[in-house]
Amino acid sequence: MRKAVGLALVLSAVLQTPGLAQSRRGRTGTVMTPFGPAYDTGSAEFRQSGGNPLLLEQLMQQKMMMQQQQMMLKAQQQMLKAQKSNGTLKTPTTSSPAVNPLAAPQRRKKKRRTYDPTHPVTAPAVKTETPKATTVTPATPAQTSAATTPKKP
Repeated sequence: MRKAVGLALVLSAVLQTPGLAQSRRGRTGTVMTPFGPAYDTGSAEFRQSGGNPLLLEQLMQQKMMMQQQQMMLKAQQQMLKAQKSNGTLKTPTTSSPAVNPLAAPQRRKKKRRTYDPTHPVTAPAVKTETPKATTVTPATPAQTSAATTPKKP
């Protein structure tokens, strides 16, 4: 009797275990879309997001930003190490302001161009003289009567 109960317990445990493993296996994997794989449901980030795809995206962006910062810090440390070994590293003195050797140089503002009569852009437009139209002056009444009345011979 005891053997039968023990055998039944072992048999039930064996039969239930694959069912649990199979149900868990169905939930993990890569979610595929028409545009390609979207995310992996078996990743730690997916479990941390609780299945929310928007939260998963934020977590992945944070992870990428941290990796970028780490890589930039490593590159900066390697460059400083190389400069120290070459002897080209300049340490700022107390009289000069702190200067970041990795920062891009600042560009100065261009001065505003003032009026220059010789410059083609700022010079005044050259005025060409147009021929004046001849104006007809009205005739006086004495001139019109003489011109319109025919002379008798």
